[in-house]
Amino acid sequence: MIRRVSKTPLEYAVNFVEIAGETARHFLQDKAYLPTAKELAQLRELQKMMSLYHASVTYIIRTLEERVTGLDASHTDDLPDPPKE
Repeated sequence: MIRRVSKTPLEYAVNFVEIAGETARHFLQDKAYLPTAKELAQLRELQKMMSLYHASVTYIIRTLEERVTGLDASHTDDLPDPPKE
């Protein structure tokens, strides 16, 4: 029996975003396809949500990077050095 390796929550999140992008790109593959008004509205909602989450994740990354650079150096041996100003 093959044992599956569990994904981390961040891996699931990345996969979800990839699926969302692939789903949206699907509409471009069939040149003759005309989306419904509902589908266009859903694509606009997807765009809006991805933009909001992009901003949120950018803020989270920046905040966590600041936490890392503020830690004692003994805790950051495996992390790259912060950029020099």
